[in-house]
Amino acid sequence: MNNLRIKVGLIFLAFLIAVHTVSAFGGAITPPKIAVKVNASDIPQKVTVTLRIYNTNNYPVKISLIPQGEINSSSLSTDFSKNGFLMNAGAKEDINVSFNVKKAGSYNGSIIVKFEKVGNNPKHGSYLKTSLAFPVGVEVKTTGKERGIPGFFAIYSIVAIVILALFRRKTKK
Repeated sequence: MNNLRIKVGLIFLAFLIAVHTVSAFGGAITPPKIAVKVNASDIPQKVTVTLRIYNTNNYPVKISLIPQGEINSSSLSTDFSKNGFLMNAGAKEDINVSFNVKKAGSYNGSIIVKFEKVGNNPKHGSYLKTSLAFPVGVEVKTTGKERGIPGFFAIYSIVAIVILALFRRKTKK
């Protein structure tokens, strides 16, 4: 009986030694959604917001930002102050996201923030290449009316006044 306990204990000890500790892989982003309003009369316009990224892991990760949907088109482009960079364990990083609005409208899309485990150190969970993607919803809307041809209304008004003055002068004669 004593021999059985020793064998079971040794098997249990061998199991504990063979099993690696499992660690979670994650991260955090704030804000989870970006909503931007742009005055249509100021187009083209560049609007910049800040996206804060946290590496909650105890090892470095590579961060990639990928714009998707209508926020990456000929009418609206999206630029990042930093992209495809390495982030140390426990670090936070502020990324400026610039929306270049070229045409009035309503645009919806997302920014995919991808966390990739760098290397395959077994102390960091596993030998597998691990990645995690967080979508950040984006909505860019224009308000008001677009500005017409600069000075067009003023020129049109002056021409109308001159024509009326000439017409009035002819009727007096």
